Formats: sequence, C-alpha cells, structure tokens
Amino acid sequence: MCRYGIPRILVTNNGTQFNNEEFRKYHEENEIDLRFTSVAHPQANGQEKVANRIILDGLKKRIEKSRNNWVDKIFPILWAYRTTCRVTTRATPFILEYGAKAVIPVEISHSSPRIQAFNAKENEEGKRLTLNLIDKVRDAAHAKIMEYLKKASFYYNLRVKERFFKQGDLVLRKVEAYGVG
Repeated sequence: MCRYGIPRILVTNNGTQFNNEEFRKYHEENEIDLRFTSVAHPQANGQEKVANRIILDGLKKRIEKSRNNWVDKIFPILWAYRTTCRVTTRATPFILEYGAKAVIPVEISHSSPRIQAFNAKENEEGKRLTLNLIDKVRDAAHAKIMEYLKKASFYYNLRVKERFFKQGDLVLRKVEAYGVG
C-alpha cells in the first residue's frame, strides 16, 4: 500500500483471517472490492503456490545445511524470479509491473551501453511515457496467456479418450469435502 496505494480489488481465499467482520469493515471504509475464490479452484489458488514453490526451490538450493541465513539469500532469489521471462507472457514480472526492463547489477558494475547512455532528464520523460503505455503491455501479456492456454488445452484434449455412458452405467465419482469434520 505504501508503494502503490490502496488496491481497488483484493482477491483472497476463504480463510478466516480474510472472511471476518473486521476485515470486511476495513475494505468497506477504503472502498476495496473484496472477492473470494471458490474452494478447490486451482486456476486461482495455484498461481501463488507455483510462485512460492519456485522461490522455495531457489532457497533450498542456496542455503543447503545452514538454514539460519535464508534472509540473506531471499533478495537475490526474488530478483531472479522478477527478472526472468515467463513462457506464458513472454515477459518478466518486472516489465509487467513497471513497463520497462530492469537494470541488472552487472550492467552497473561493468558500465553497459544502457548505463553509458543514461540521461536523467530523458529518463524521467521516458518513465512517464512507459507508465502511460503499461496497460497496453499488460493487455498484450494477457492475450499471450490466453493464446498459451488455448494451445495447452488443445494438446491436452488430443490425448483425452472420449467415453460414452448409457443410463444405468456405474461410474466412480470423487467427492471432495472441505471443512467437513
């Protein structure tokens, strides 16, 4: 909130920490649209789990046996995650957030052409232009995601065997019950 301001929409799971009177009152006072994902909805619940898994794998590889210094390792791992191009969007999370490519530390220490051509006055104007175009960048990324999902479902459906059932056929049905004790 300090960096980007109050969000317009907040999507959460049905956890009790998000689904209580005090939390709802806070959102009403700040005019935040509070939306809940449905239980066992992998499209919504899986995104943060994939990101967390990637970050945890990076931490496990770097900290090895000494689990005390994970705090020192988290920032380079987050930087790598934010500046790595994603297959679905063909863009980095950094570009989707700020509209520009990140300047990596090696470029600063070895004075890359980008650093040599830096002009503070032109940079400010460029940042304003970039922020004006950020919605177009995000829309393009969304279109690429939809294209990716369409291709993925097409290839998945190629391997699905079509089955026909008649009235009276027995079928195995999996029932998932959450919160039932």
